Amino acid sequence: MQYQFIPQEYQHLEHWYIKFAKQRYGAHKSITKNQPRKDKLGNLIEFKMTFEEWFKIWHESGHFLERGNKRGEYCMSRYHDIGHYEVGNVFIQLTTSNTSQACKGHKWTEEACKAASLQRKGKKQTKVNKDPDITCILCRKTTTPSNFYQYHGENCNHNPDQIKVTCPKCNKTGGKNQMHRFHFDRCTRRNKEGKNNTPTTSRPFSKKALKNVKEANKKRAGKRSKQKVIFMGVLYESLTEAIYCNNTTRHLILKHPSFKRL
Repeated sequence: MQYQFIPQEYQHLEHWYIKFAKQRYGAHKSITKNQPRKDKLGNLIEFKMTFEEWFKIWHESGHFLERGNKRGEYCMSRYHDIGHYEVGNVFIQLTTSNTSQACKGHKWTEEACKAASLQRKGKKQTKVNKDPDITCILCRKTTTPSNFYQYHGENCNHNPDQIKVTCPKCNKTGGKNQMHRFHFDRCTRRNKEGKNNTPTTSRPFSKKALKNVKEANKKRAGKRSKQKVIFMGVLYESLTEAIYCNNTTRHLILKHPSFKRL
């Protein structure tokens, strides 16, 4: 039997093309028959198309080889999700649009909600159709697609086109996102004018933490000589106590002009 709907590029593969189409047609027909469903009006959905009619609709859409149930693929839908699969009541659209159309205007009854809740109770949710991890071609780092496109992609340290910014206080240069996220609010070095920044005290340590530091200093007193220090006009029993009291780092305290050892 000759079919006039076969594309020219598949004329030499007529046998394979028709065999593949008949398999898809049989699968669609058997699913409708063996798994009966109801439309929005409560009527049973039937399949009332011959193979020639079904194949012609798919061919005219131009998406026969893109048929499927995944994102970006196409399926045969019914207008307003009502009626049977028959000529004049079906068209081809994306599977995502078909799912949206089926759920639009649907309201769950209290009985349906309770039944769904009981069915899922005690079951662990698993990720279905999880996208595979992406590996950066520059640094070979592997991560999930969401993290890659949100954080890593253009911000990879090995990317020559990465947008870079410079800190106005310490002239440190780095990637735009990393500098805004980690450096700017925490920069405690000298600015361009040469003025000193006061170490941060936004999160002072509690009395219990200071007590623990003093007890640790007493335990270490026998092992090494304990040296008192002066930092910003305040006398501390040790350098460690000065670090904890000012919530800063050892490096910044040692470079500060007000730091003295006694």
